[in-house]
Amino acid sequence: MSGGKWIGLLIAAAAALHTPWAGAQIDPKQRTYLQGGTEFPLRGNGPLLGYGFLLINRPHILSQDDYLRLATAGAYTRVDWIHDNVPFKNQALGIGLAGGVFSNNFYDYKRGVYLPEQSFRGHTAGIALSYFAHPYKIMGRIPVNFEVRVAPTYLMYRRMPRTNPQFVPPADGVVYTYRVGLRIGGVPPVLAPSRALELTLWYEADHRTHAGPYGLHDDELSTKPWTTRGWMDLGGIFPLPHGQVASLFYSMGATGQADPLDLFRVGGSLRFHDRFPLQLHGYYENEIFASDYRLVNAFYRFPLIPGQRRLMLQLNFDYAHIRYFPGYALPHRDLIGLGADVIYDWSRAVRIVTGYGYGPGAPRDGGYGASAVNLRLQMKL
Repeated sequence: MSGGKWIGLLIAAAAALHTPWAGAQIDPKQRTYLQGGTEFPLRGNGPLLGYGFLLINRPHILSQDDYLRLATAGAYTRVDWIHDNVPFKNQALGIGLAGGVFSNNFYDYKRGVYLPEQSFRGHTAGIALSYFAHPYKIMGRIPVNFEVRVAPTYLMYRRMPRTNPQFVPPADGVVYTYRVGLRIGGVPPVLAPSRALELTLWYEADHRTHAGPYGLHDDELSTKPWTTRGWMDLGGIFPLPHGQVASLFYSMGATGQADPLDLFRVGGSLRFHDRFPLQLHGYYENEIFASDYRLVNAFYRFPLIPGQRRLMLQLNFDYAHIRYFPGYALPHRDLIGLGADVIYDWSRAVRIVTGYGYGPGAPRDGGYGASAVNLRLQMKL
């Protein structure tokens, strides 16, 4: 099959998958990536979920100070334009447009059980205005970026085919998102990166213009007019001798006011499944509803054949300490995820990752222990 047919096939398939809300940022590297991934639970009734997108990043597109970033997946598209050195040197202004279907779907879980009758679709259309300051680079290499963002988004909620006919979705309306943050360094948007350092600090407030009750009459929930949360990530990916790579990240987050639609969602192994992925191998994607969390993610990667770096094995370890949102608690607050990935570079342009995850503390079918397999693909175009 030709390269063009492969691209068309994968983008068409991605229309049915969740797409990460790629945030605008000044990325100095030209990129054209086609990425996709899916995860299949081996125990329990969890849904088959995934992501897919074509990412295009073009620095200096019209002038030295213009940056374009586009992510598209079937019926969803996001484009961000950033103009650097305005209003002053080492400052930038950005505008983003986004919209499409299935980009804000909500999947409900209770005690390790997927609840399709209480899950629903979310469609979006929005704009984002951003201000950036990047005063310097540490040691001339590690960028320091400060960002302020205002993003009004219109959300439409609809039932899925298996949603209970008596289920009342949340009201449609505009959500105004106000975010301020600091990013030092960063992790590149690629599968299995081999080098990175990152510290991020974020605070976000959402104002929902049409808040109110939703759900079933015997289990009625409610969205709130204002929700707030803050979080941080600290860690790195470190190359070692003989093609080995090690990584350690620590993240934490807390909510002020919150509702189920604006909580931290923990679980799964797909890094690009969500705009702020909180990975916990073996669990369903985003099955854990956390008001507060502490999370450690670590991996060790090495060549399966000494001296040959096209085939690598990665061993993953996750630890999470969770304060659950009321009504969504699991039996344990301390959770562990274990995983193993086989990373194969088919060519210089194509990377394939297959993985397995195990969550010993996940409640499943009257007992404990969850497992899942995943497949991820990246093509450099």
